[in-house]
Amino acid sequence: MVQWNKTQEIDLIDLFRSFRKQKKLIALTTFICLILGLIFVFFTRPTYQTTAYLYPPSQASIEDFNVRLSEMDVLRPKQVFNLFTRNLTSEAIKRDFFNQVYLPSLPELKVKTQPKDKIYAQFLKRLTIKLADGKYLVSIKSQDAEQSSEWVKKYIELAANLTVNELVSERTKESQSIADALANEIAMAKATAKAHLLILNEAMKTAKAAGLEEPSVISRAFHMNAKSSADPSMIYLRGRKILENQVAILTAHESDDLFIRDISKLKEKYNFYKNIGSSNKSGHVFHLDSEIITPDVPLPPSKNLVILIFCLAGLMLGLGIAATRHILAAQDK
Repeated sequence: MVQWNKTQEIDLIDLFRSFRKQKKLIALTTFICLILGLIFVFFTRPTYQTTAYLYPPSQASIEDFNVRLSEMDVLRPKQVFNLFTRNLTSEAIKRDFFNQVYLPSLPELKVKTQPKDKIYAQFLKRLTIKLADGKYLVSIKSQDAEQSSEWVKKYIELAANLTVNELVSERTKESQSIADALANEIAMAKATAKAHLLILNEAMKTAKAAGLEEPSVISRAFHMNAKSSADPSMIYLRGRKILENQVAILTAHESDDLFIRDISKLKEKYNFYKNIGSSNKSGHVFHLDSEIITPDVPLPPSKNLVILIFCLAGLMLGLGIAATRHILAAQDK
């Protein structure tokens, strides 16, 4: 056992002496690897990553999507943000961004020679969307720092625009339905007013034929009875003169709106709901936690780390070659 330790010690000393004799070989191997590392760093562009943190919007920021009248339901921030995140993670938005932004940024030769599905798979590796701690993270990697931040902004913008358009379309359909109902109500009110005018004309003719110029005692009794006074067959009892005045008043105006109850309120509501689709496109569908900043530090590994790894690899390779030569030389002896 003692003899083995002694031999081992002598072998290690010889090995280190061999390393000293072959130091030029070790230095040359290390230098060659250093050059390879520098070449690798020179031709390999660093990768930058920009990340945006998205939260649900506030109630105040989505008020433009809401209508302050009871006919329409009020949208809540969670509803709006759920729709936005559904679009954010949808395949449709990814494809739109890929076709509109990512693909045009690539060299024309690569687009023509590589399959589109392969390029799309490469794009998906650059894109990261995930939910963490109640917020959504959108990250995109690129060899250009400014391009990375611009891509994140454009991707979020695509999802936000789609969400706003969907919300506006949904609210417009809802408001149009209410506007149609109000238009029918206005039309019915006008038809009722015209029908009332016809009834008055017929009653006036009846009163004239009956020689009833003034309301009689009987007509006053009928007038005191609400049901009787509303009965079209009893209206003639008001007398020709009164009926003639009523008809003259109603026909003196081009519009019969003055004689329709609450017609102005109905028309105001109708115009409001009719035009609501063009006036509620400025709401915010998400809250950005902080400004999207262009990264100035690339993702690891850094250039210095890559060069250090190549140097260490060259040193280990040189030592390995020197050790192998020493062992082979010892075996020959």
